[in-house]
Amino acid sequence: MYTGEIHTFWGNPYRLHVIEQASPPQVWLGDEKTLIMQIQAGMDRDERKVLLEDWYRRQLKKVIPDFISHWEPVLGVHVKEWRVKKMKTRWGSCNIQAQRIWLNLELAQRPPKCLEYIVVHEMTHLLERYHNARFYRLMDSWMPDWRDYKELLK
Repeated sequence: MYTGEIHTFWGNPYRLHVIEQASPPQVWLGDEKTLIMQIQAGMDRDERKVLLEDWYRRQLKKVIPDFISHWEPVLGVHVKEWRVKKMKTRWGSCNIQAQRIWLNLELAQRPPKCLEYIVVHEMTHLLERYHNARFYRLMDSWMPDWRDYKELLK
């Protein structure tokens, strides 16, 4: 991760600006087009990647609770636990017995509506395990434009 690279946050591109200082490493948004990464001398590319992923994870954790609390009464379900992790092939998953959902770390790079769609999708699995006609009827009733967000995630 070096100055000039483009990184996406909430669906918008940002040019990375790396600053080397003795201060603790951190990441923040500068102006509307800049993502600033403050690093310590000697931080390699892998350490910088972890720093950015940790920042993405914190950003997701700020907004996910609001999505869940908004949709729980609408769907009539309760999410006991949710977590964020890197996933290679899925945007989310649901453990019905534990009432736990997992959300892909890469959702921080997509528009917030895509994250909301995945939250609703995984919460719907608490009512219907399978991707069957009932599942899609439920999705259509709660989020009629969900297919648009699914398409954005392709």
